[in-house]
Amino acid sequence: MPEESRAVRRAPWLAVILVGAIAAWFVAVSDGWFLSPDETANATFARRVATTGSLVIPAPDPTLAGVVAPRLTVLGANGSLVPASFITFPLLLGSIGALLGSAVIPFVPIVLFLGSVAAVARITDW
Repeated sequence: MPEESRAVRRAPWLAVILVGAIAAWFVAVSDGWFLSPDETANATFARRVATTGSLVIPAPDPTLAGVVAPRLTVLGANGSLVPASFITFPLLLGSIGALLGSAVIPFVPIVLFLGSVAAVARITDW
Protein backbone atom coordinates (compact mmCIF):
# COMPACT_ATOMS: atom_id res chain seq x y z
CA MET A 1 0.00 0.00 0.00
CA PRO A 2 1.57 3.35 -1.00
CA GLU A 3 2.33 5.85 1.72
CA GLU A 4 -0.11 8.73 1.94
CA SER A 5 1.14 12.13 0.95
CA ARG A 6 1.45 14.84 3.58
CA ALA A 7 -1.36 16.80 1.96
CA VAL A 8 -3.76 13.86 2.32
CA ARG A 9 -2.77 13.35 5.96
CA ARG A 10 -3.20 17.06 6.72
CA ALA A 11 -6.59 17.45 5.04
CA PRO A 12 -8.68 16.41 8.08
CA TRP A 13 -6.69 18.74 10.34
CA LEU A 14 -7.16 21.63 7.95
CA ALA A 15 -10.91 20.97 8.00
CA VAL A 16 -10.96 20.93 11.80
CA ILE A 17 -8.95 24.15 11.98
CA LEU A 18 -11.27 25.76 9.42
CA VAL A 19 -14.35 24.76 11.44
CA GLY A 20 -12.70 26.15 14.59
CA ALA A 21 -11.83 29.43 12.85
CA ILE A 22 -15.36 29.85 11.48
CA ALA A 23 -16.85 29.11 14.91
CA ALA A 24 -14.49 31.63 16.53
CA TRP A 25 -15.48 34.25 13.97
CA PHE A 26 -19.20 33.67 14.66
CA VAL A 27 -18.57 33.97 18.39
CA ALA A 28 -16.55 37.16 17.92
CA VAL A 29 -19.31 38.90 15.95
CA SER A 30 -22.26 37.63 18.04
CA ASP A 31 -21.81 40.27 20.78
CA GLY A 32 -22.63 37.68 23.45
CA TRP A 33 -26.03 36.69 22.08
CA PHE A 34 -26.58 33.48 20.21
CA LEU A 35 -29.27 32.01 17.97
CA SER A 36 -29.91 29.22 20.45
CA PRO A 37 -31.58 30.03 23.77
CA ASP A 38 -29.46 27.24 25.29
CA GLU A 39 -26.23 28.96 24.24
CA THR A 40 -27.48 32.36 25.38
CA ALA A 41 -28.49 31.01 28.80
CA ASN A 42 -25.15 29.20 29.19
CA ALA A 43 -23.20 32.33 28.26
CA THR A 44 -25.27 34.57 30.54
CA PHE A 45 -24.91 32.32 33.58
CA ALA A 46 -21.22 31.67 32.83
CA ARG A 47 -20.55 35.43 32.75
CA ARG A 48 -22.43 35.71 36.03
CA VAL A 49 -20.25 33.00 37.61
CA ALA A 50 -17.10 34.64 36.25
CA THR A 51 -17.95 38.05 37.67
CA THR A 52 -19.72 37.20 40.95
CA GLY A 53 -19.08 33.51 41.64
CA SER A 54 -22.82 32.82 41.74
CA LEU A 55 -25.31 31.32 39.29
CA VAL A 56 -28.15 33.40 40.73
CA ILE A 57 -29.24 36.58 38.93
CA PRO A 58 -30.95 38.60 41.71
CA ALA A 59 -33.74 40.33 39.80
CA PRO A 60 -34.43 39.46 36.18
CA ASP A 61 -33.45 42.32 33.93
CA PRO A 62 -35.75 43.05 30.93
CA THR A 63 -32.69 42.76 28.66
CA LEU A 64 -32.44 39.08 29.67
CA ALA A 65 -35.70 38.17 27.94
CA GLY A 66 -33.77 35.83 25.61
CA VAL A 67 -32.43 33.91 28.58
CA VAL A 68 -35.77 33.30 30.27
CA ALA A 69 -37.11 30.08 28.81
CA PRO A 70 -39.16 27.54 30.80
CA ARG A 71 -36.80 24.64 30.20
CA LEU A 72 -33.64 26.68 30.85
CA THR A 73 -34.38 28.90 33.83
CA VAL A 74 -36.68 29.16 36.79
CA LEU A 75 -37.60 32.04 39.03
CA GLY A 76 -36.46 31.56 42.58
CA ALA A 77 -38.64 32.22 45.60
CA ASN A 78 -37.37 35.80 45.88
CA GLY A 79 -37.77 36.59 42.16
CA SER A 80 -34.22 35.66 41.28
CA LEU A 81 -33.33 33.90 38.05
CA VAL A 82 -31.52 30.56 38.32
CA PRO A 83 -30.65 27.90 35.75
CA ALA A 84 -32.98 24.93 35.58
CA SER A 85 -30.63 22.81 33.48
CA PHE A 86 -27.10 23.02 32.11
CA ILE A 87 -25.77 23.84 35.56
CA THR A 88 -22.32 22.25 35.23
CA PHE A 89 -21.36 23.80 31.89
CA PRO A 90 -21.91 27.44 32.99
CA LEU A 91 -20.00 26.63 36.19
CA LEU A 92 -17.08 25.27 34.15
CA LEU A 93 -17.11 28.18 31.70
CA GLY A 94 -17.55 30.72 34.49
CA SER A 95 -14.67 29.25 36.50
CA ILE A 96 -12.38 29.46 33.47
CA GLY A 97 -13.67 32.99 32.84
CA ALA A 98 -12.91 33.95 36.44
CA LEU A 99 -9.32 32.78 35.97
CA LEU A 100 -8.66 34.10 32.46
CA GLY A 101 -11.22 36.89 32.09
CA SER A 102 -14.84 36.74 30.99
CA ALA A 103 -13.92 37.66 27.40
CA VAL A 104 -12.56 34.13 26.86
CA ILE A 105 -15.82 32.39 27.85
CA PRO A 106 -17.33 32.16 24.34
CA PHE A 107 -14.11 30.68 22.96
CA VAL A 108 -13.69 27.92 25.57
CA PRO A 109 -16.11 25.47 23.85
CA ILE A 110 -14.16 25.88 20.60
CA VAL A 111 -10.89 25.10 22.38
CA LEU A 112 -12.53 22.09 24.07
CA PHE A 113 -13.75 20.88 20.67
CA LEU A 114 -10.33 21.23 19.07
CA GLY A 115 -8.70 19.51 22.06
CA SER A 116 -11.11 16.60 21.90
CA VAL A 117 -10.49 16.18 18.17
CA ALA A 118 -6.74 16.18 18.82
CA ALA A 119 -7.18 13.55 21.55
CA VAL A 120 -9.26 11.31 19.30
CA ALA A 121 -6.77 11.77 16.48
CA ARG A 122 -3.91 10.77 18.76
CA ILE A 123 -5.73 7.72 20.11
CA THR A 124 -6.87 6.51 16.68
CA ASP A 125 -3.66 7.48 14.85
CA TRP A 126 -5.67 9.70 12.52
